Amino acid sequence: MKKYIVDTMHVEEHKSMAIIPIIGGILLIPCTFLWFAHSNADPLSRDSFIWYGIWLLFSVSGVLEYIRTNKRLKIIDDLCENGTLIKNLPYSIKVKDIAAESSSHTIEVFWIVVDYTTKDGKVLHLKSDVHYTGRRGDSDGFVDLLIDENHPKHYFIDFNIGCAPGVTPSYDAQESQNNTFNY
Repeated sequence: MKKYIVDTMHVEEHKSMAIIPIIGGILLIPCTFLWFAHSNADPLSRDSFIWYGIWLLFSVSGVLEYIRTNKRLKIIDDLCENGTLIKNLPYSIKVKDIAAESSSHTIEVFWIVVDYTTKDGKVLHLKSDVHYTGRRGDSDGFVDLLIDENHPKHYFIDFNIGCAPGVTPSYDAQESQNNTFNY
């Protein structure tokens, strides 16, 4: 049973974008053979193999990204059941502009970056999954972290990770900080 509620829409968007090169690669082969049949080009020429290689690389990269994203979603589901929720951590935003291939417009992507100190005192510099759109901040100015303490590489960072009814967060960084100053 899931203890925590997360919004994985930005991860799902990444998964759906990986399908585009897969479909393109699948459609390329019959389209290429039709083109060769109508243009009297040699399908075994060096240029043809370069063309096949580019599209094969394109579709294989899509398949690998799709598999990676599926594994990521399984990790997030496991964190929702067995992870530790740390609420209200301070964060920073890392922004990158990428050029859209079809136009001169740029697309802005960003990551949420958090420094988290483990129980043994080790500081982890954690970066969220890529966000393509949406808000870049939260009204309270803090972010939430869902982490597997036994495997710190398994984590999920987002704004306002919720708890299932009857479940409380494992640790609230903001309340802890406020309590240390109330002596």
